[in-house]
Amino acid sequence: MGRKRWVLACVLAVGCGGDDGGNNMSTAGSETGSDGTTTDGSESSPSSDGTGSETGSDAGTDSESESDTSGEPGVDWSFADIRGVANDDDDNSEGRRDWLEPPFDADNDLEPLTLPALPEGDQVRLTIAGDTNHIRLWRGGAGAPFLGANSDAAGFEVTFTPDAGESLWVEFGEYNARGTLKLERLDAASEVLDSAEIVLHGAPLILNHHLQPAEHIWVVDLTGGCGAANGPFLAAYDALGDRVTGVPGTSYDCDRWIQDEIEFATGHDGGGARQDVTIDSIRDRGLDDVPEDLFFSADNAYNTWGKGPKTSFDSFGNLEISPPVTVDGVEYPFGRVYFGRDAQEGIDAEFADFLISQEIQAPFEVDSTWLCVGHVDEWMSWVPDKTAPRGFRFLYSDVDMAYALLEGLDQNLPLPRFGADHGYPTVGSIVDDNALRAYNEDIRDDYLLPMRARMKSELGLSEEEIIGVPSIFEELGGGCSGLGLALIPGMVNLIVANFGDGDSHLMVPDPFLRTSDNDQGADPLIAAFTAAMPGEHQLH
Repeated sequence: MGRKRWVLACVLAVGCGGDDGGNNMSTAGSETGSDGTTTDGSESSPSSDGTGSETGSDAGTDSESESDTSGEPGVDWSFADIRGVANDDDDNSEGRRDWLEPPFDADNDLEPLTLPALPEGDQVRLTIAGDTNHIRLWRGGAGAPFLGANSDAAGFEVTFTPDAGESLWVEFGEYNARGTLKLERLDAASEVLDSAEIVLHGAPLILNHHLQPAEHIWVVDLTGGCGAANGPFLAAYDALGDRVTGVPGTSYDCDRWIQDEIEFATGHDGGGARQDVTIDSIRDRGLDDVPEDLFFSADNAYNTWGKGPKTSFDSFGNLEISPPVTVDGVEYPFGRVYFGRDAQEGIDAEFADFLISQEIQAPFEVDSTWLCVGHVDEWMSWVPDKTAPRGFRFLYSDVDMAYALLEGLDQNLPLPRFGADHGYPTVGSIVDDNALRAYNEDIRDDYLLPMRARMKSELGLSEEEIIGVPSIFEELGGGCSGLGLALIPGMVNLIVANFGDGDSHLMVPDPFLRTSDNDQGADPLIAAFTAAMPGEHQLH
């Protein structure tokens, strides 16, 4: 089956999809697939014993168990650690997570544990420990689980006589669930002949970053019944041809912000096979049913973390992932997660705790509470760049660059969009507004520069890797009193459509810093932005 990687549009979010290719219960063993990206953005596969190459913040390691060989000769009592994906997909198209039902033939997300043939009279005792609410073993596909979550076993131990060469099946119900399984071989008198202990590890959830190749884009189509039609916006995506699918806005209450609703991620089993996961935010506006309608299927899971109360901080513009980085000698081959949160305000605390519990992408917080919309993607982002030291550039909003650009223009240049919407009819009216300048200087000193320094520290960024994007913010009244919003449409809040075949596109908000809407070639901010971008990108 083919592999898919996804990008979302309007607003869009980079993500990955594809086939799990894990283990069907009728066969022992696993298929081998890809395991995300390395520090240079290429794909790598973990070792077949499930150890992978997880590095970063306490990613954990799996290794083959040591065994007691004092038992009867001829019995190999050694077992490899087991790693698998959370069984959150819908392999039988029943419309619910496979974890919620007993195993079935099409369920390929359980991992085999094969026992050796034993001498007559020998038994096996299994003892499970750790995240036992999220790990269980099956013996056959009927009835209750054999051991672990939802099982009928007394405590966390079971003793039985296995069939010759019998396989048990290990299932994980949560990402990064960890446990141990002690396997003891007993004689007829219940004396221990052999003992081994293995690690059971549910793969952590890995969120996707902008350097990963994309294969498709979904964009909300607001034509045909939504009041604010977006025909010109859709037209910009014509350059991508059949790699774009329009999601009918009329089916989803004309909600255009699809990136804010969902985020794409992956899990990887012990053989490197990948399961794709759609994270559904607690935002729960018109697009709430998109994960179930478009992506929940065999080998494509979805889940939601967080209870609310929901705020704008819970939209996924407030959740981003850096490219792969090495910081102070520590490698983060899947990048680092960051989100907007400060003290008790920001992204849902339960969801933040879940992301932190995944460890491998070492999440950290930044302060996005100064913005009305409260999203980190409003003032910083990433673009691939083959000429950069690590293959990317970090974009951030630069107030000083914006004022320097405006001061170099004809102060009488008419700005119809800014006049009608914000009361600034000319370039000079922006430059001469001392209160606006003072506000932006405060934003720069209190938030932008400290966050720039924070990103440099957390991600080991050099000055060479940073590109400033001219930006000016304004202070809002009403329900957002005292908070900021982009006065110049935030060009940093862009979409990366990096198809991995040399065909790379940036979908960039139009700043409209010009007299005629239709004359983008006369826009000095577009010209400055284009000159700063890596040459391999096509801008739309």
